[in-house]
Amino acid sequence: MSNFITIMEDEIYQRRAKIAYYQRNSNIAHRFEKRNTSYEFNEYYYYEYYSSPGIDFNGAKLIDCFKYFFYFIFFIVTLFLIVNMLKLVLLILSHYFFYVAIILLGYCINLLVKDYMENPSEEKALFLFSTIFVGLLRLIVIGFLFSFSIFTFLFFIMKAFWLFFTYKHY
Repeated sequence: MSNFITIMEDEIYQRRAKIAYYQRNSNIAHRFEKRNTSYEFNEYYYYEYYSSPGIDFNGAKLIDCFKYFFYFIFFIVTLFLIVNMLKLVLLILSHYFFYVAIILLGYCINLLVKDYMENPSEEKALFLFSTIFVGLLRLIVIGFLFSFSIFTFLFFIMKAFWLFFTYKHY
């Protein structure tokens, strides 16, 4: 019985030594012969993948590093596109909010004018004038910002088309 245990321990030791050997000497990993048992068959593929010729970065091949690098680039580009789509949606909504602000300002001024006509006073005239002045000033500022963002958006669209049409497709 002890002889059998010694043989088993020997086999485990040899397997561990083989793994260490193939991890150290990755250039000769393709010489490893596959056996019939499923455990050794999987072991063979483990050696083939992790110990095949190439630069080893702590168990990951150089090709894996490039793969994850491209995944990272894809993630950044996707994130950039999602953020830009959200900005575009906000731009379109701001367009409608601008018109809603104009309508609301007109409605408020209409109510204030009606109230002033019914019961004129100096306070109401001052409040009406300040509402019209501040409201129009706000609309001018909002309109400027809106037009600035539209021009910025158009600039980026033109730049994207320029990049697309000037890029050489090989």
